[in-house]
Amino acid sequence: MGNAAKRKKLIKKIKEKIADEYDEPKRRVVRPPLDQLVQSVLWRYTGVKSGVRAFRKFKNSFVDWNEMRVSTASEIASTISTAQWAYECAKHLHTILDNLFHLRNVVEMDFLDDFTQAQAVTFLRSLEGVNRDLTDEVLLFNYGANKFPLTKPGSRMCYRMGLIEKPSPTLKNQRALMEMWDQEYFIGFTLFLHDYGDPVCKAEKPKHHKCPVEELCPQIDVD
Repeated sequence: MGNAAKRKKLIKKIKEKIADEYDEPKRRVVRPPLDQLVQSVLWRYTGVKSGVRAFRKFKNSFVDWNEMRVSTASEIASTISTAQWAYECAKHLHTILDNLFHLRNVVEMDFLDDFTQAQAVTFLRSLEGVNRDLTDEVLLFNYGANKFPLTKPGSRMCYRMGLIEKPSPTLKNQRALMEMWDQEYFIGFTLFLHDYGDPVCKAEKPKHHKCPVEELCPQIDVD
């Protein structure tokens, strides 16, 4: 079987996993943009399902995001987990919320609804702790932007699967993936990479047996 045929089969398998695991992402509820930003940060520290559970715990523990802002990182972390990742995530979120308040004197981002995409990008990137892939994810999930958020773990997994030429989250790699996938799959593939990028396709000692496409993955440059 040629490389093109193998890649087609691999992508088909991922699409099946997306439909099964993420319940047709197009039917999901769109959150307010700040809610999505908080959720997206959580996904980067603990995966999709655990991140959704942690998000719900935040919602049940704090009156609003401003209450979280005036809490300590330790207080924030204690609502979701005693693990180190929770504390690191809490510090990240606290930085974003505090910076948002100092820039806008509010702790919400509904005003992005009235921004152009370029204005939204400029504002989100001005927030401390918000990089390009977080910005792209908010724009994709909230506004249906033609963006594909690519994290470092996600790019590593895509490289090992033979979908991109280099294991880095560059604009070139983003464009290559966007040309490879129909836009309707951007959200599902993003969630897939959050769940299987860092937790499974680790930089060292990847857990191949937990990968849903193990039998189809060429495992490029994996010892």
